[in-house]
Amino acid sequence: PDLLVLSEQGAEMIAGEKRSLVRRSMPTPLVVVEVVSPGEPGEPNYDRDYIEKRLEYGALGIGEYWIVDPQRQVVWVLVWVDGVYRERRFEGKEQIESACFPGLGLTVQQVLAPGG
Repeated sequence: PDLLVLSEQGAEMIAGEKRSLVRRSMPTPLVVVEVVSPGEPGEPNYDRDYIEKRLEYGALGIGEYWIVDPQRQVVWVLVWVDGVYRERRFEGKEQIESACFPGLGLTVQQVLAPGG
C-alpha cells in the first residue's frame, strides 16, 4: 500500500522494514490507503487498486481501505461490514468520514492538494 496505519504494537513489529507490505504474519492494519496511478478501467493501475487490492485486503480482514484517485479527484472510503466492503465516495469540499478517525476533518481538496 501507499500508506498504512498500524496500532503501536503493529508498528513495533515492522520497525526497521524497508517496504510497507501487508502480510498475514503481522497485526492487521487499522487503515490502508492506495493512491491510484493514472489509468482507466481495464488497465493495470486501475484494476490493481480498485479491484485486486479490495479482494486482497478483504481476505486479510482489513477494516478500512481508502482509494485516493487524483485523476478522478475522489477519495473512496471502504469499510468492512458483514463480510463485504461498504464504500462511500467523497469529492471536492466534502469532509472525509472515517470509522477509524471519527474527528478527521480533512476534505478531498486538502488530501489531493499539491504538497498537501
